[in-house]
Amino acid sequence: MLKLYKKNNHSGVFTLNIRSKVILKRFLYFVILFLIIISLRLFIFGLYKVDSTSMMETYYPGDVILVNKAKYGLRMPMSPKDIPFLEGIAHIFRFQSRIKDSHWKYRCTPDNNKIDMYDVVIFKQPSGDLNFIKRCVALPGDTLIIKHANVYVNNTFQADPLTTRKLYVVLTESGMINKDTLYHYHIEDECFLWREDKRLHYAMTANEAKALSKSNTVDSLFLGEIPGQRDPHMFPFSENYRYSLENYGPVIIPAKNMTILLDTINLALYQKCIVTYEKNKLEVINGDIFINNQKKNSYTFQLNYYFLMGDNRNQSNDSRFWGFLPETNVIGKPGIILFSLDKNKKGFKKFRKNRILKEAI
Repeated sequence: MLKLYKKNNHSGVFTLNIRSKVILKRFLYFVILFLIIISLRLFIFGLYKVDSTSMMETYYPGDVILVNKAKYGLRMPMSPKDIPFLEGIAHIFRFQSRIKDSHWKYRCTPDNNKIDMYDVVIFKQPSGDLNFIKRCVALPGDTLIIKHANVYVNNTFQADPLTTRKLYVVLTESGMINKDTLYHYHIEDECFLWREDKRLHYAMTANEAKALSKSNTVDSLFLGEIPGQRDPHMFPFSENYRYSLENYGPVIIPAKNMTILLDTINLALYQKCIVTYEKNKLEVINGDIFINNQKKNSYTFQLNYYFLMGDNRNQSNDSRFWGFLPETNVIGKPGIILFSLDKNKKGFKKFRKNRILKEAI
């Protein structure tokens, strides 16, 4: 009886060891899989949902996009917020206070494929934590000017992408346009801007405007412009710069290792880059500029910057309102549209069938 008891006891220990090894092996598999998922989400791909109309006709509200994070180089996380699931884990184990204000230096692998002119980019908006999607219209070192809604870079006119929507004025005898007529020309409700007497203002592409102008209900149609010389909400928020949506600049886009002369006037353009993005102390004392307690009349930038605008030029919160985008805020390049949901419809009709797995222009 004693031998039988020992044999059973050893068998139980043996069985327990096998189970422990199986559990440990499964746990390690889970940890490895979890780390792979985090690495892929952190460095390779992500998901982005479009919420605004600023990139219509290219991207519509409700589009869910696969983001290629590796396109412009592998960026190391700059704060715990950049690491997937970390905030949730910190909350569970109650160490969120330790990582709340943590920030790390910008580090990125060499970007073999740099942002090109008119690339669509997904990025962290500099004035907040929201992710935005816009089109790059000026690169580091470029001089940008917008005249009557036309973009010029380094004094060269830049043809708009076909998806660009601008302000058009439509005149009709009744001061109205039938909805069926608008839908026939693929002009949606979101395109209407405002009405002034019989002058209807719409955001349209050049092709849409050309087609609508041939309608029997339209007396006249032409490219418009918002009246007024200066919008106080436009960057750089200084009385010395009288910029508007259709007339902006000239401004020089900062580039890494580029040196500019500084004065109390152009400081409004570059102060945010110097202080917020490049972490310098800046003071103006009796008209003199001090950077890190040293009197300066020039500054050499440490980062590259970009100027971005939405394709829907009159309905876009972009660089014209918050300034230059630092390379540290770039997330990646949009890939295919996985699916798209129309918030104005219900059930399965919410899915836009023509946008499932679609490659955007």
